[in-house]
Amino acid sequence: MTFEILKHTADVRVKATGKDLGDLLVNALEGMNEILDPKIRTGVIGKKSKVEIESVDRDALVVDFLSEILLLSQTDKVVWTDVVFKEIEEKNLVAEMAGSEVKEFGDDIKAVTYHGAKIATNEEGRLEVTILFDI
Repeated sequence: MTFEILKHTADVRVKATGKDLGDLLVNALEGMNEILDPKIRTGVIGKKSKVEIESVDRDALVVDFLSEILLLSQTDKVVWTDVVFKEIEEKNLVAEMAGSEVKEFGDDIKAVTYHGAKIATNEEGRLEVTILFDI
């Protein structure tokens, strides 16, 4: 499993793992998309976008990346599912994304929070982070 939804009092947490930083970001995005529960308009992946993120460290990079994707999802009514990193380092990234239009989202995420967002290496040698989503 690449992500796990964890229950929290008034929020939702996602624990994501990945073999490297790019894999971790993609798996955290899959977890966020699961929470959003999008109602896809068509199965066609027809929307494209590009993001450039610069953060203070790699922990913030995860939160900043998901926050930017959340903003694009809400404003463009798109669920972003395909991500290709053109550049990825500890503090910045450039990614091209593709996604599908949605009619509506099942749940609303107000924000991706920095609370407890600390990347660590687990026993299997994979990167792991838990992200708290304010719903």
